[in-house]
Amino acid sequence: MKSTHESAFRALRPAALDRIGAEAHAGCREADLAAAFAIPRETPVTPRRLPRFLIAGVAATSAVAASVAVVAVNSGDDHHVQRPPATAPRMDARTVLLASAESAAKAPATSGRYWYTNERTTSYIDESSGPARKGGLPPVDVKLPYGGFVSTGQESWTARDGHDRSRTITGIDVTTTFPTKEDKAKWKAAGSPALDDPPEKRSVNDYDMPISYTIGSKQVTMDRLRKLPTSAAGLEAELRRRWQADRTGGPDAMTDGFTLYVWTTAQDLLAGPITPGTKAALYRVLAGQPGIKYAGAVKDPLGRPGTALAMPSPDGESRLTVDQRSGELLAYESWVKGARYPLLSDAYQSMGWVGGLSDRP
Repeated sequence: MKSTHESAFRALRPAALDRIGAEAHAGCREADLAAAFAIPRETPVTPRRLPRFLIAGVAATSAVAASVAVVAVNSGDDHHVQRPPATAPRMDARTVLLASAESAAKAPATSGRYWYTNERTTSYIDESSGPARKGGLPPVDVKLPYGGFVSTGQESWTARDGHDRSRTITGIDVTTTFPTKEDKAKWKAAGSPALDDPPEKRSVNDYDMPISYTIGSKQVTMDRLRKLPTSAAGLEAELRRRWQADRTGGPDAMTDGFTLYVWTTAQDLLAGPITPGTKAALYRVLAGQPGIKYAGAVKDPLGRPGTALAMPSPDGESRLTVDQRSGELLAYESWVKGARYPLLSDAYQSMGWVGGLSDRP
């Protein structure tokens, strides 16, 4: 089951996009920012959801993405799907990204002994592995007559000093919910089988080794991460250098265009221990990329208001939901084309610097 979802997620990566000029809206930047900050926090909607930083040697939860619709995943049996109202204020992705950059740049530059993240990952499951086939062939996934959401939490304390111990707690408050009463009734009629096989259990994992992050295909220490450029021009030059290196890495060389490279890197960096200056620069680099779409004022899987930005592909869509008033990343979601619900969603409940293991912001 998990392999099917991972394959589908990889298929979401769109073809390479050519880079275009970044200053198409320079003349109206101030008006755009004023309009972005004027968006109401509670815009009404009508009913209708990695790569994150990959911690080397640490079991990381699946990152997520989205489409034009959003599901507010909760603990009840009914999930309300929302799409932006037809009367939403006229907006574009560049305006939202520039507003987020302005907000991020104003955040205080803090530090600590550990970078803490608390996230909630939800998978939509409507398939199950069938029986093994003859001749040693792997089983073929079978479509279920129902679908359900499996949600789990993870907390991480990543040590800034490589001599300190890092920690992850996985399998926190694992829950199973259903999008409709009909789905739940069909699941009960089938004997209430576990949707996640095997079901995840709570686990505390300590690591007595330096933890590295990845940008593209290369590992980066936390110290190097904290020294990334804080200007848009400097950060774009650094990312282009890394992108070019990844494209000349032999038979496993990356084939993504620069826009997609920046987009997937942003999913990682915006949830990581970068400085406010680097975060603001990253939003500005994103604002200069083609293909990123404004997807409306939405609520993330935890019910928090935000603004959705989408990267479409022929097979689906990935989405970042940001709070442009604080410059924080709220969620990363992934949709497969034609699906009723997002395949995966990752909502960041909180993140920040703390002084010790088990401390929280």
